[in-house]
Order: sequence, then C-alpha cells, then structure tokens
Amino acid sequence: MIEVDFSPQHIKICLNDGADMEASAKIAKKLLELFKQKWIVEIISNSKKPKDAFTLAEEDKQKEQQLKTEIAQNPIIEQILESFPGAKVVAIEDIK
Repeated sequence: MIEVDFSPQHIKICLNDGADMEASAKIAKKLLELFKQKWIVEIISNSKKPKDAFTLAEEDKQKEQQLKTEIAQNPIIEQILESFPGAKVVAIEDIK
C-alpha cells in the first residue's frame, strides 16, 4: 500500500497487487476508533500514483541497499572485500 495523498480526514492510497481489498475500510475503521472522527480512505488506481511513490518496505530496502553500497566503498571495507573474493556486505548492525 502506498499513501498517495493526505489531507485532514482524507487519505488516498494505492494498493499493491494482491493487497487486501478491504484495506480502506479497515483503515477508516481504525482511524475512527483512534480519533473519534470519520475519515475517508480512498483507493486510487496504480496509473494515478506518482512515479516516485514507494511502499515503506520498498523505501527501507532502497535505504539499506544504499547504505550497503556506501559501506562497501569505505577504504577499509574495500580492502577486506578484495582479500576475500566473492565477499559482499550482507547485513548491517548498529553497535551503539
């Protein structure tokens, strides 16, 4: 599901293929429960969604891939990767 447009008490979403067609009703019901106000949740067609609109999962995957690329370009990591042919950055952990 991709949020396409948002204004007070009105959300337009675009559903991915295979998405729950009851999603708009479920979202509207949950918003009513949370805010005690009726919301309109409108489903729009894929052809009307912005070209640069991505689901949150897609955005997270893009950010993770970008971070892996940046890490792999670090001189120390580059040396490690060169020392082990076929090695690649597969996971990132925050060690705080």
